[in-house]
Amino acid sequence: MIADLKTHMDLPWLVGGDLNEIFYHSEKAGDPSRGQAHIDAFRDAFLNNDLHDLGFLGYDYTWCNKQEGEAVVEECLDRFCASTECSLHFPEAQVQHLDSDISYHLPIQLRSKPRNKDRR
Repeated sequence: MIADLKTHMDLPWLVGGDLNEIFYHSEKAGDPSRGQAHIDAFRDAFLNNDLHDLGFLGYDYTWCNKQEGEAVVEECLDRFCASTECSLHFPEAQVQHLDSDISYHLPIQLRSKPRNKDRR
């Protein structure tokens, strides 16, 4: 779907929210684990279409199954990814994982401002 969307636009773009998948095994704590090929294919769909994870500040995981003990599973499912051109327009973009007890997901916040046009 990402590759198809990219063929219909040539503007800077940003994808964000609950992607319901991880990019790396390190973004998951608890079982069951996912297959490496599945994780690689998902991440590569973004990278191959010039979408790069903006990173984050805050807690490592954005989703929890709300279980206790060894049954707890946490994952970083929510993120923002931007094209290179988008990142050039908004170089100070910053993603933060916020605290919340309301949902299984932590809210994520994107703060940004356009590049200063006087800087080159």
